[in-house]
Amino acid sequence: MDKPEDYENLPILHNGVNSEYTRILIPGILLFLSSLAVSIFLIRWGGFYRMTGIIIAVLSVAFIANSNPFRSSPFDQYHGDQGMAPYQLLVDYVNERGGLTFWNYPETKSGIGRKGPIRVDTPPHPEVLEESDGYTGFAALRGQHNCYGTGECLG
Repeated sequence: MDKPEDYENLPILHNGVNSEYTRILIPGILLFLSSLAVSIFLIRWGGFYRMTGIIIAVLSVAFIANSNPFRSSPFDQYHGDQGMAPYQLLVDYVNERGGLTFWNYPETKSGIGRKGPIRVDTPPHPEVLEESDGYTGFAALRGQHNCYGTGECLG
């Protein structure tokens, strides 16, 4: 990854404006785009229809903005466990640009503690090594208790 744009466009949450995944999100906002078109038609009529059209237009624009069609990743934090797909997307993106990706101590508990008002707790996740592909490597030999896929932690 040689260019600053490579880092600016990483497919991670809240990484700025990116139109690469907009085409994937278009079907989800078609309803709002069509209601926006209807609202413009209603605004031209005047009277009660104008006020209704303005309300529909404001709501349509708000819903389109809320869907965030220019987000940097097609995934979000609101749709439950999305499995390995968001991470695999990042690994593939970095590989396409000649970068390196490493899993951080997948067999140990890492990042346990408090960061201000936020409690951080990253449980062992060794399954990522089997469920993902194309990564460069993983960090190991940390000196913590190692936990493997069986759920047993070895000290």
